[in-house]
Amino acid sequence: MLKSVTLYASDHEDTMFVCKECGFQKKIDPSLFSREKKDLKIKCRCGQPYEIHFEFRERFRKDVSLVGMCTLEKNGAKYDVFIKNISMKGIAIDMGFVNKKNFTPFEHGDIMEIEFTLDNLKADFIRKRCVVRTISDNMIGAEFVDGKYNDRLGFYLM
Repeated sequence: MLKSVTLYASDHEDTMFVCKECGFQKKIDPSLFSREKKDLKIKCRCGQPYEIHFEFRERFRKDVSLVGMCTLEKNGAKYDVFIKNISMKGIAIDMGFVNKKNFTPFEHGDIMEIEFTLDNLKADFIRKRCVVRTISDNMIGAEFVDGKYNDRLGFYLM
């Protein structure tokens, strides 16, 4: 049976494929593949077939489970949010548990301010302005707009 695997890739680094059946590992250079054609079908040496989907990213994203607050700039509405992942350039938040009463739907291009505390030893507080780039069901992907390097966030992502 064909199994599907997503590999996160950048143009600058190899990514690692690991067979779920036998544990075989193989480095793959994603720069050899077109960004338009992101799927590759292979068969591991154990015989297990795979469809590999490359997801190209400029920056590493760290999966997290953080609680934060976002304020929608267009009307000042504030919402508690669950942060799913974060990078130096953006953030993914889950709006699934937000009370839908008095809820203003997010739209592409909306500006918001996100505030959260990192789960590191210093419990660093982060506040960033973002623009909504993707909306999928209850998930919102936003890009930080200030462009400034945040050393606390950078260290956290290492």
